Amino acid sequence: MSISIDKVADALSEEGYIVIPYALDDDVLHGLQQRVTRLSSEQWLRAGVGRNTDYQQNKKIRSDSIFWISKDDPQELAFLQEMEVLRVKDEKDRKEAERKERYQRGKRKPQ
Repeated sequence: MSISIDKVADALSEEGYIVIPYALDDDVLHGLQQRVTRLSSEQWLRAGVGRNTDYQQNKKIRSDSIFWISKDDPQELAFLQEMEVLRVKDEKDRKEAERKERYQRGKRKPQ
């Protein structure tokens, strides 16, 4: 997978979602699929909106269910590790872009 964080951000901003083909390793993807199919209905939680004291459940706003991913399950841990690789890569890419920008600014001479 090779997609810039800017393209991801633009798509999320404009469309509200993005599809990234082959974003996950096949083994990780299949592990997550198996994990989800094994979840009982009690493990799914009603989704809500807001945080802390502002949290509320309102079916007019959100009627879906959620499941929190944790490091306790091997399939979920594999997914979280894949996401960490992307996070670190993004952080490195941003730092490199900032370094290049500082370098370019330093090369420019004031008029």
